[in-house]
Amino acid sequence: MTILQQPDALSLSQNLKEFHISSDVQVPFILKQGGVEILSQRYDPSADGHITINLRDIVHARLSYQLIESGQVYEQSSLASDFTAVINDTTLTFRVIRSGIDRLADSAANFLTQNFLTWQPSIKPVTYYSPEFLTYYATIPCVAKLRAYFTDTSGSVISQTDYTVAEMVAGIAYTIPLQYSVVAGWLGHKLPAYYDVWVENLTDQRLTYIQRYYAEDMRTEQEQWILFENSLGGLDTFRAYGTTTFSGEHTHNLAEIDEISQEYRVDTERKFQKNTGHLNQDERKWLLDFFPSQAKYLYAGNYLRQIVVTESNVSYTDRALPSNYTFTFKYADARPLLNLPRTDIPADVLSITVPEVGSFTVPPRLAEFPRLPLSEGALFPIQNPYSEEWGITTAEAFATYVGQQLAEFAGSGGGIGHQHRNIDLLNLLSYVAEYLLVNNKKIKAGYADIAGDIEGDKYIHKDRVDRTDYLLKFGEFIDSLIAGKGAGIYPDGRAQFQNLEVRSSLTVLELIFNRLSAMESDYSFSESGTIESVELLEDGTYRLPLRKRWENDFTALAENDVVYGIVNDLASGGGNYYTSWLRVLHVDTSANTINAVMYPDSEVPGGKNYPPEPLMILSHRGNPVNAERQGYWYLSSREKCICMLDGVIKPILEESNYSI
Repeated sequence: MTILQQPDALSLSQNLKEFHISSDVQVPFILKQGGVEILSQRYDPSADGHITINLRDIVHARLSYQLIESGQVYEQSSLASDFTAVINDTTLTFRVIRSGIDRLADSAANFLTQNFLTWQPSIKPVTYYSPEFLTYYATIPCVAKLRAYFTDTSGSVISQTDYTVAEMVAGIAYTIPLQYSVVAGWLGHKLPAYYDVWVENLTDQRLTYIQRYYAEDMRTEQEQWILFENSLGGLDTFRAYGTTTFSGEHTHNLAEIDEISQEYRVDTERKFQKNTGHLNQDERKWLLDFFPSQAKYLYAGNYLRQIVVTESNVSYTDRALPSNYTFTFKYADARPLLNLPRTDIPADVLSITVPEVGSFTVPPRLAEFPRLPLSEGALFPIQNPYSEEWGITTAEAFATYVGQQLAEFAGSGGGIGHQHRNIDLLNLLSYVAEYLLVNNKKIKAGYADIAGDIEGDKYIHKDRVDRTDYLLKFGEFIDSLIAGKGAGIYPDGRAQFQNLEVRSSLTVLELIFNRLSAMESDYSFSESGTIESVELLEDGTYRLPLRKRWENDFTALAENDVVYGIVNDLASGGGNYYTSWLRVLHVDTSANTINAVMYPDSEVPGGKNYPPEPLMILSHRGNPVNAERQGYWYLSSREKCICMLDGVIKPILEESNYSI
């Protein structure tokens, strides 16, 4: 077996050379990425004893670009990787970076040393907030430098400032954020007219070309910032400031049940057609890299959102300048929902003229009026025969009046010579809002029981001991633990309620839960308390009243206790959780209040501490003075552990603190 061709020691994934092997017998081939085997095959030679192995697609798919919205330089840990090929007893190692060049005539090492991973124009206008990134693969130890130029009102350079952006280690790809606002922060919030970026070796020799950015205002109100992963493995940004056309397509799926139609699903697709705006010769060539990209983003508001292009019109005439492209995109995670900011502030005083009510015409026939269902609150027009003003009455008042008139008619004989023997009682009866009244007072129910009367056993009494052999229901009752409703008590002693509140204590012989019990985040077994309010004192400490769970509930926290709690920013629309670390200075047991001080950032896990908040649950963790209060154990679904700690004297744990 003879290896005739193999990949270079440093290769671009899209230009990766094939393996050419000369052999008369079958050849086993294994490919590893780091220590992970990703391919194992056996290859049979052709009739002329030749084997060709193409790894381009496999290797390229194993590499990726990581987009991190950060103002700091960060490493692209998965953009380049080492691969090992094992052919029989021969082992070959080569390094590949996710990149590619059409008809590459130079070595990958030379190209990567001299170029940033982008085809964008080397002189580029930017706005204050438009995101800009440069990615560079360091083939040797080197330094990224920046030089900012400051001009006067006439445009003449009056000063310049040099800044070291990053020191880079050989064999690692770095992404450098170069947004104008980020650069201004590096320069002490000074605003340069333009700034240059390049890479030089450790002896101050420049390795790359100079990339220049200059400040410019937004070109139109329709300007949008599009980011995409380019074919060299970096991330580019272009400003599309042409017209935006929105189109919403809705497919209404209907179902008809009992001759009633209903929309059971509406398929919604919202598309945006965007014009790039005028492009010069360099820009229109560079943007040809945008359309084949499989990772595209739109900077919407203040965050990046991935998009997909559904249609594109990419054409130009070589002699026609400027030119432009048009493409149609939609959000990759599009759902038929809205999120509209409420930024308009109403004026303190509004000058509004109320329009006059115009005349209207009453239909000439009753049949032309709309028909309404009759109810107790339905209104009827009514007029006193001696007045020109109209009034209204309700169907309920009308029915009450008619009932009273019929009662009086029956009491007076009514022309039929009959008088009811209980006419005095009937005259006192009235019916208003579903209540039966006697002399304008509600009739009291429940006194129909007579001691010893058989019918009296049908009622539950308030003035003597009582019982029932039947289900006692309160309101509408449905017997079910899952879909139940209301409350009920059974003769066998079983009872079912929606909620049960016990003021003093609850004593049971057996307590049965559902078969599945779940918890989230941390569940601690230690002294704890819930903060009712937070008062920041003049000396920088906090006064924290704790919630009393019952009348004689007093805090079990002690002086010098290390306590912590979890706070979040859900109220402000975020979804981040933070930990607040405190040391107890004083405990007022009678007032159920503690005084505490925050630990400095340098003494807490993560290097950042946060102030306490109302409703935060404090949990005791340790004590630097009292050895008997240095133990703590907890269950954590977040850390995936059951842990017992001992000897805890500060927020940051030592290895010796882990007891179990």
